[in-house]
Amino acid sequence: MTCGSMWACPECAARVAAKRAEELATLLDAVHAARGSAFMLTITIRHNARDRLGLNRDERARRGVLDQRRQWRNRLEKLDTRRMIRKDAEAHGWDVDEHQADADDVEKNSLRREITRTDPNMVNVGASARAQAEHFRSISGASQCDPMTRMGHDSMQAALIDQHKT
Repeated sequence: MTCGSMWACPECAARVAAKRAEELATLLDAVHAARGSAFMLTITIRHNARDRLGLNRDERARRGVLDQRRQWRNRLEKLDTRRMIRKDAEAHGWDVDEHQADADDVEKNSLRREITRTDPNMVNVGASARAQAEHFRSISGASQCDPMTRMGHDSMQAALIDQHKT
């Protein structure tokens, strides 16, 4: 029995690392068999002790909102899956636990009320995480280029050019 935690367990870390190395070797063998080439690239952005490398308070708050939305979506999807299974069972004439169905309905209604009260800007509960993230980025103005801007570069290309010069 293993815990599977790569970060907390040295035994599992070794197993996970070995499995990933095996997967990478399989991938590279396939690339070479197709007469292709594979490259690994590490890009480091020049920084010093005064540069902030982590998330600021607003960014952490936005991430917290997205994490909460993901938890809500996951719970609602589980409830919907159980409801669909019950409907399928009823269609086949099988016995269905009505108490569990009632409890699931109460939980779903309670969860929707919590979402409405806590996060009125949440759109389409149950939509994919990517759609939620895109919507949040569009209303918050966040983008993947923000770290480059914080480091004094106006684009990824400018950062790469600056890195190449050094």
